Amino acid sequence: MKNTYGIMAGFSLFDILHRSYHKLALRFKDGDEDKLDDKMAAKFSLYAGMIKYRLEKAGQRRKLFKQVENVLYKIYSRYLPATFIHEMFFYFSNIELSKLVEIE
Repeated sequence: MKNTYGIMAGFSLFDILHRSYHKLALRFKDGDEDKLDDKMAAKFSLYAGMIKYRLEKAGQRRKLFKQVENVLYKIYSRYLPATFIHEMFFYFSNIELSKLVEIE
């Protein structure tokens, strides 16, 4: 599994199972959750469900990032540099990010 790549660029299946959702979401691209094909799922049948679940959660977090990014920049752009605002995402849970989306 450590040498099996192909779902996300630069991440093996082992990395997908062991990295945080946040780090996966930062590297996530649209359609990555659909790349777990039947051949790869059959090869790692024990882990296929876990990998699919982690990809779905990373996709959800990525969507929240896109929605919340503008809100955070509007609030903090006068006071903080852009790199600091981008690093704030690490400290928010998905629930907190979804509440920020509701502010918009």
